[in-house]
Amino acid sequence: MGKSYYSNSDCCPDCGCFRPAYGTFWKTEFVTVPFASAFPFNQTGPTAGGVCLSTTNPTLVHVTKAGDYRVSFISTINTTQNPVFPNIPIISIFLNGARLANAQGEFALQINDPDETGCHQLSGETIISIPANSTIQLVNNNPTQQIITCDNDINAVELTIIKLS
Repeated sequence: MGKSYYSNSDCCPDCGCFRPAYGTFWKTEFVTVPFASAFPFNQTGPTAGGVCLSTTNPTLVHVTKAGDYRVSFISTINTTQNPVFPNIPIISIFLNGARLANAQGEFALQINDPDETGCHQLSGETIISIPANSTIQLVNNNPTQQIITCDNDINAVELTIIKLS
């Protein structure tokens, strides 16, 4: 029988085998994020393969291995504490301090009715090519509104990064 290149026990460091890299990060407390500011994280779930939260900046996630990654997030948007209507929170995925090209990482929600105050979920997901030794951030990209998250025993924001290739 041939050698399997999908099993860790059969894989050598330089044979080009796929090695997993992933991480999940979230914020368990209420947060207000001004325009052009990044969302902070205070919790880390399972991580592997060089995906990790910065020890000096809780808004930066480091990705040490190049590859194609699935990046997804979900945030709770509080329109009761921020009653601006229309309320249009925009969360952008930043790679190495810059927005992704062609609005690939731009996600928004529009709430027009003041009677619809409360907690709303904004989520986004994309697949991007990430160079080695990069950083990922989630940034409030609405030029006129801050984003206030909910704080009722739920996560304010969660980010998951999974290497696909």
